Amino acid sequence: TQSNTLSQFDAPGDIDTLAAAFARAGRYPEAIAFQEKAIAHPKFLENRTPESVKDYARRLQSYRDQTAHTDRRPQTPVIIETTADE
Repeated sequence: TQSNTLSQFDAPGDIDTLAAAFARAGRYPEAIAFQEKAIAHPKFLENRTPESVKDYARRLQSYRDQTAHTDRRPQTPVIIETTADE
């Protein structure tokens, strides 16, 4: 993706998002490979917390089980207002 091309995989969160996108598309081998890269990324290793390790590992396991990870946090509805001119 453009984000990962520009950063040359410099942001583990971007790699994690790319893995999720591959999983949502049913491309689990790529999802697994990118999630493993995110977990092994030096910036992730430097800044990891018990919660982030748990989250990344949970997503990796879901890709190995061939299920796409979905964010379980409640979504805030987006309201788009239009005017009569539109």
